Amino acid sequence: MRYDDGSRGDELPTPKPKAQYSSRNLLVGLAVWGLFAGLAGILGWWAATPIGPKNISLPLKPIGPNGETGEIFIYDYFRYQSGPQWIPQVLLIPLTGLLGGLVVGIIVLLIASVLQFGRSARLLVCGVSCGIVGALVGLSAAYLGDAFPPTFVVTPERSDTPYLGDPMHVADLPFHLALGQPYFSFPAIGLVVGTLIGTAIATWAVPPNRPVQNGV
Repeated sequence: MRYDDGSRGDELPTPKPKAQYSSRNLLVGLAVWGLFAGLAGILGWWAATPIGPKNISLPLKPIGPNGETGEIFIYDYFRYQSGPQWIPQVLLIPLTGLLGGLVVGIIVLLIASVLQFGRSARLLVCGVSCGIVGALVGLSAAYLGDAFPPTFVVTPERSDTPYLGDPMHVADLPFHLALGQPYFSFPAIGLVVGTLIGTAIATWAVPPNRPVQNGV
């Protein structure tokens, strides 16, 4: 029996090919995650890196014949004026995240070309990969904070009453969370946050019944 379209009634319909999950999605995702983690790393450098030497603003005036400056200041404490000062070197942090995401993604692609992962393994690979990229971003932020610590501009101030406090105290200093041991704390935060985000995204994007083909 044939229908008008020329098909036979006893023929079974050809099943449509199921969508395949490409491991290249992970490469793109890791690069994007590395870039966004790098932008967050810039904020980490700005707000959580131990502060460097204070940039003291003094109104010095030429007093010598050759333009030498010199003046004696008597002060009790410092007052915050501005900062931390942005520096172009912090752009290395998102660049590290982007390149780190691409490198880790390429390694995963090479592994996925010879191995086939089940769902549990896919979740593990996604989580660990994002965690590694986050740790690389944290390490770069720690290095930049060590090489180029954020600085504040301050001015010396006199107290109207006898001052017995710390002469290095900075009044009106904005909140700054200076994490200790940045070479440990920054990568650790990046590792934990990256692992959680990678696992969460993989859990949402790859349902249990989704097939795999040479990859994660």
